[in-house]
Amino acid sequence: MILILLILGIFCFFCYRFYIKLVKGRFVQYIREDAPKHHVFKEGTPTAGGVIFSLFILIYSLIVHAFYQIPLYILFVILFLGNFLIGLYDDIIKILNKRNLGLRAREKLFLHLLLTITIFFVMKINNQFFEQHFGISFSTLIFHTNLVDLGWIYFIFLYFLISGVSNATNLTDGLDGLLASLSITTLLGYLLVFILIYNVGMIYLILGIICFILVFLFFNFPRASIFMGDSGSMAIGSIFVYFSIISKTEPYLLFFGYIYFLVTLSVILQVIYFRLTKGRRIFSITPIHHHFETIGYDEKSILLRFNVANFVFIMVGLMFILYKYISRS
Repeated sequence: MILILLILGIFCFFCYRFYIKLVKGRFVQYIREDAPKHHVFKEGTPTAGGVIFSLFILIYSLIVHAFYQIPLYILFVILFLGNFLIGLYDDIIKILNKRNLGLRAREKLFLHLLLTITIFFVMKINNQFFEQHFGISFSTLIFHTNLVDLGWIYFIFLYFLISGVSNATNLTDGLDGLLASLSITTLLGYLLVFILIYNVGMIYLILGIICFILVFLFFNFPRASIFMGDSGSMAIGSIFVYFSIISKTEPYLLFFGYIYFLVTLSVILQVIYFRLTKGRRIFSITPIHHHFETIGYDEKSILLRFNVANFVFIMVGLMFILYKYISRS
């Protein structure tokens, strides 16, 4: 499996080189008007780079599933493809309209509602999986040593989980290498979770995802030759949702995705405060990583600090999970 991954990783690398040359001057990024001034130099950079690693993740997942049986693989495919296609549609609108505005918020929310309905019923049909592996129903949340069965309310929770996480990773994709590097630290956290559970298929799947995102990162940092686009950022969010569901660690996403939630919270607070005060702002610009740019931090220092914070919170989350398994054994 490692040899297959190595071959696919090399092929992915050359696909990116070809793709960048192919789309240069055609599928390019348009910078928002209120972005930090130095971002103007990024306009015209090829975008939708997430298409490549997403396709490789799908191909590799099929191979892993054939050998090791990825748990509830249909759930992974629907969730991943659903978010990928929503993001790709968003990218296409931006490219065709030659602006940084794609799908409207309510359109994304509606598409995520349709996706949530599908995922909810797939989980309900496969409830036996959760009963066999965790001794609980699919709608039960576990935190520390506490169990809460949400019943049908889990649908609402699932909707906020799918829509919230995918949009959070999308918002975080604003600096060269930021989302890709943060994703790798989050994936390493989940790698330890599945080592603890000892699920070989999931271990190989995560290693493959890390490999393909690293290939993308090679072209995205320190100065981006290509941007991820919504197709990649939303697909990454769906991966985290799938891993949290399949390991029944949904509440721990708050630790594993701390930075993504912080970025989203900065946007929400800015909008609320702006409306309440009729034009005043908490931050100079949101998401928050752009605010740090405006007060003098360069992209590399922001990336480093965000990754350190993400790592610390992942460690906290892992300690809670480890304690949970020790107390249950």
